[in-house]
Amino acid sequence: MLGIPELPANAFTFREGALYCYFSPALRDAAPLLLRLVNSSKRSHFVIDCSEYELFSGLDAQTQDNFCKTFSSPQHPAFFWHSSAEESKKRNLSTFLADSQRLHPRNNTLLIIAIHADRIANDTPKQRNRQISQWANWARQKKLSVLFHFYGDYQSLRPALIKDSAQIAGMLSLQPISRHKLNVHLHYWYSSVDIIADQEYFLNTADTNCLSAIEHQINHGTTDSTTAIDEDHIHIAAPALTDADQVASNRTIMTHSASDNRRLLESIKHLDAATVVFSCAAPNDARDIAVMCYELRTKYGGRPKLIIRELKPCLRYSDTRFLLRSGANLIAPHTVGFSDFLDQIDALQGQVMIRSLPASLSDMLESWNGINQRGYFEPKEFVQHAQLALDTSRQDDLDLVLLLLKPSKTIAIEHCLSLCNMTRNGDLVTVSDGELFILFGACRAADADTALRNSFALPPQEIFAETLQFSEVADIEEAIASILPARDYLSAEKGQQLLSLAPNQPSRSQDAFTVPTELRTSAKPVTLLSQYKS
Repeated sequence: MLGIPELPANAFTFREGALYCYFSPALRDAAPLLLRLVNSSKRSHFVIDCSEYELFSGLDAQTQDNFCKTFSSPQHPAFFWHSSAEESKKRNLSTFLADSQRLHPRNNTLLIIAIHADRIANDTPKQRNRQISQWANWARQKKLSVLFHFYGDYQSLRPALIKDSAQIAGMLSLQPISRHKLNVHLHYWYSSVDIIADQEYFLNTADTNCLSAIEHQINHGTTDSTTAIDEDHIHIAAPALTDADQVASNRTIMTHSASDNRRLLESIKHLDAATVVFSCAAPNDARDIAVMCYELRTKYGGRPKLIIRELKPCLRYSDTRFLLRSGANLIAPHTVGFSDFLDQIDALQGQVMIRSLPASLSDMLESWNGINQRGYFEPKEFVQHAQLALDTSRQDDLDLVLLLLKPSKTIAIEHCLSLCNMTRNGDLVTVSDGELFILFGACRAADADTALRNSFALPPQEIFAETLQFSEVADIEEAIASILPARDYLSAEKGQQLLSLAPNQPSRSQDAFTVPTELRTSAKPVTLLSQYKS
């Protein structure tokens, strides 16, 4: 019977003639699961919308060898698409169906179709429903089990596909937790013998030949106010003890310490109301720490105090919000000395966290990257990304800011873009009828001026005659609605080209940086595109 044997019995088997969906941020995240799935089936076809080089360049050597060994079997062939960038833009579920039908798979074959989510994310609901119906009819006719694996930025695609659940028999999302640990969130699954929904599992992927799964149970724990036996215990990662030697020894006694955050988590066997201190020294640490906080919070409830000490400036506004959503009580900035940090620990004693957590670890992790795009987009696509950013900001309780910039009369709009440097994911820019619109994702209104200064090689007041700021949701929605009727705009290719002319390090002050003459003049006036033909 098709499925993943290590997962709960009959939970992930595939019915003949049915469609299923997997989602993951990157193809490599799902590689161990897909390999195990293929090897557990009698006959399968693996079809992917990229070349062999693109697939294998994202995998480690061991996984590459496992794929080669699997695909060398006549029972499990793999098929790759080789097409130009222009042809790739035209692909949708219908073109994938036409190409897959040419493979003439035998009855009772498992067909795995790996597709980047961007290729079909912009299809209208009517188009998507029609295409899914075509796939479902073919699967029933040929008695195939079809698994779509959508990888990339799938956050907007998955809700749209859930609406078509009558045609799709199961959906699950995959999120990497660590190098050999995967979170599997089952949204719903209709197998040949059972129906299950809203379940979460941890999958150990250290050995693709023998996966192991543990059901993840959320336990909100007790909020009993009685004194706990470990109330005064402090478990701390050794790096968070930085500068501890400068404080009196009677204030630096810790119950337990470990060399790093991961070993600290592994060493904790039980918590009642103790304090756990993680260290954070790099931006990427935030995601790992958030997973640890979520695991501890769901396992032991609201009484433990979970604290993150920032060792050097690395956490942005979006990172701190993400850590708080994961169940952290406090994030201590790098500017707080160790003695004051101990005072903050003391201040938390006896408190119970009552904030609600995300419904699942998968839901929390999906909010980590937010909007992955950055840079220049044509008005229509800019509006789509801006609306998605608004939806995400509501869900994750994040602020964002939209700026309308009107260039000085002596400066061409292309020259403005050649001085602009979009460095953060979620920061988008477009040109509409001679005006610049910039969306700063995960940005407080009070920080918008700083973000704007850091985005241009010259002080903004020297480039723009007028700057309008929108930070309220209703105002942002009204402003982006005015972008769609744009008559004149720059193409995406030209816009990105102009952005690439900007210095790598944006200016921090007028005296600190002088823009070379060639950067000011290299952007030549170009013909704007028009949505209206005479």
